[in-house]
Amino acid sequence: MAKDYITWIHHPIGAGPFKIIKKDEKNRSVTLKRLIHQQNSANLIEFDSNEIPPQDLNIQAFSDTNPLPGKLDEVIYDSEILGFSGLFFNYKNTLANNLSFRKALSHAINREELSKLSKNFSPLSEILTTHMGRINQTKQFSLELAKKEISSIKNYNWSVPIQAVICKLPLPGSIEDKYVKKVIDQIESIGLNVKLKEDCNLTFDPNDKTSLFRFDDRGTAFKDPLVIFNAFDEGGLLSGFFPKNNSTFQILLNRSRRAGNIDQRVSSLRDLSKYFFDNDLVIPVVSRKLLYWVDKRRIKNIGQQQSITFDLSRIMLNEPG
Repeated sequence: MAKDYITWIHHPIGAGPFKIIKKDEKNRSVTLKRLIHQQNSANLIEFDSNEIPPQDLNIQAFSDTNPLPGKLDEVIYDSEILGFSGLFFNYKNTLANNLSFRKALSHAINREELSKLSKNFSPLSEILTTHMGRINQTKQFSLELAKKEISSIKNYNWSVPIQAVICKLPLPGSIEDKYVKKVIDQIESIGLNVKLKEDCNLTFDPNDKTSLFRFDDRGTAFKDPLVIFNAFDEGGLLSGFFPKNNSTFQILLNRSRRAGNIDQRVSSLRDLSKYFFDNDLVIPVVSRKLLYWVDKRRIKNIGQQQSITFDLSRIMLNEPG
C-alpha cells in the first residue's frame, strides 16, 4: 500500500472487486465501479445514506420500514440474527440501581406481543441471541408481578414522569414507531408515566442523572460471544450502560477470559448470561434478523448474505428488457 493511501482510495480493503469512483459528501453518497465485468452483476453501485431515499432506489438494507411502498418488496434472510433491541439503563439514576424496578419493567414487557409487529422480530429474554453460552430461559410476562415489584419500592413519587432516551423519534406509522409506542404502553400499564427525550450520543451524558433508560439496538453477530460481555467492561463501548465497580461481573468476566478449553468457556458464558438475566442489568426485548427491501424488477437476488456485512459482489440483476 502506498504511503499516501492512494492505493486504498481506489481499491479499498473491504470493497471486494469494486473501486470508489465518486464521493458526494453533500448528498451523502458514494459510487463504486466493478473492476472486472461479470454478467448479470452490477457494474456501478451507488450508496445513498439520506433519510429520504431516491426514487430510483433498488435495495434498502437493515430497515424494518419499506422506504418506497409499491416499488420495493420485502426480503428476509433468517439464517442469522443480527442483534437485538432492548432497554439499557442509566446507572447514575438511583432508580435504575433498584433491582425491583428493573424486574418490574421486565415483567411488564410482553415480548410475544411485540414480536408480532414484524417478521423480523423474535421474543428475546437474554442478552445472547444464538451463541454458545445461552441459558435459554424466558422472562415471565406478568402485570401482577410487575405491580408487586413496583409496590415494594417505598417513598417514590410515581406521578412524576420517568425519562427515557431514544436517538431519534421513528417515522409515524413505521414498525419502529409501533414498537416504541407499544413498549411505552406496556410500561405505563403498571402505573408509570414515560416521557421520551431525543439524544443520539453513544451513551448517557456523564452529568445526566435524570434519564432512566434508553431504547437501543445492539449487534450480536460475533463468532465469540465474549465480545458482547467485554463491551460492558470499564472502558468498553457499553460501559456507560452498566453499574460501576461491579465485582461479581468482573469475577465472571475474568473467569471466561481465562477459560482453558471450550467446555470452560461455554460454562463461564452461561454464568455471565444468567447473571445478566437474573439481575435484569439490560432488558432484551426482541431479536432482529437481517432484512432488506428489494426491487425485484431490477434485482434477481442478492445472493447469500450473512452476519452484519453486505456482499455487493453477490448481487445478481435480471436480464434487461
